[in-house]
Amino acid sequence: MLAQQDAQSASVKATRREWVGLAVLALPCVLYAMDLTVLNLAIPSLTTDLKPTAAQLLWIVDIYGFLAAGALLIMGALGDRIGRRRLLLIGSAAFAVVSLLAAFSKNAQMLIVARGLLGIAGATMAPSTLSLISNMFRNEREKTFAVSVWISSFSLGGAIGPVVGGVLIAHFLVGRGLPGPNPHYGAVVDRRAEAAA
Repeated sequence: MLAQQDAQSASVKATRREWVGLAVLALPCVLYAMDLTVLNLAIPSLTTDLKPTAAQLLWIVDIYGFLAAGALLIMGALGDRIGRRRLLLIGSAAFAVVSLLAAFSKNAQMLIVARGLLGIAGATMAPSTLSLISNMFRNEREKTFAVSVWISSFSLGGAIGPVVGGVLIAHFLVGRGLPGPNPHYGAVVDRRAEAAA
């Protein structure tokens, strides 16, 4: 009887709703992975604006990944207890709020704390989205494709992170979140041009 139910659910094709859901679930995965690499081009500007020590700079860059990786299993278990969708919504809201805190950081310590909280909030996204995808797609072929889209969204986020970071540095004042040209960005570009000449 159970094998018959499994065979029936495996033959059910996903509807448009599931495919739209997959696109929506891929977005937090892109943001999660993007935040791992977004600071790569921002280091010179961060150093100029926030004046972190060498150890603080390492923490600014690495604490997000440390806490995201360390909290993945905990967040997966929490999702089993309170519900994956609820955990994803809570984590995504926290990620948005803490991103604003990081954008308006006034010193290195504040940015380290914000990046750490981002890592914890980001850890809610991977287990929640994968679990929701597994429940949405019953057909094995469609589930395989959906999981490959999920994995690709992480790759895309990691790849575009430095580009997005560079654009943000060029157009916003670091530590102030204000639109407008960043005067430090022009100085960095000028110094690099002089060094290349």
